[in-house]
Amino acid sequence: MQYTLTSACATPADEDALWQMLYVAAQMVKDGITDYQLAKTTPTVAPYMANWGLPGDAGIIARTNQRVCGAVWLRAVPADSTTGYYPTATHKLAIAVHPDFHGHGIGTTLMHGMCAVADQRDWCVSLTVRADNQAVRLYHRHHFVIADTIINRVGTPSSLMVRHQANCVHTHDKGTARR
Repeated sequence: MQYTLTSACATPADEDALWQMLYVAAQMVKDGITDYQLAKTTPTVAPYMANWGLPGDAGIIARTNQRVCGAVWLRAVPADSTTGYYPTATHKLAIAVHPDFHGHGIGTTLMHGMCAVADQRDWCVSLTVRADNQAVRLYHRHHFVIADTIINRVGTPSSLMVRHQANCVHTHDKGTARR
């Protein structure tokens, strides 16, 4: 399968592609949500993309000739963050590969590229992943470690994973996290 990778800049085309991938990353279809536009109005999901192009935003998009097949992006966790579970002084990572494109190495390629960006900028990176998501193996291969278990926005367990953990300040308040 051929696809191209591009940096995700603050353009309307990139923003729409990232919203589509956020919908996939948050597994909103499992929650009965059938339109990716609704990610924009879901309070626990929208902060991953709202106002794309803020200082500290970085992303990579994988595209075929016809469509977006995957994306990964980082967003700085603000010092006054109210999420309650992301470590301060980190960048939260979101990644998705459209189900039609699973099994082609796109996720690995995206993670490798974004980890290189984070390393170059000396960023500590955090993410959450549902406990039953097979992507946990991908994150382990890219040196993420489980720092905590939280309850996600749908009431099931998720793992908070951190990369370059020594640089992160973890201020999680158990039981309050929802993604």
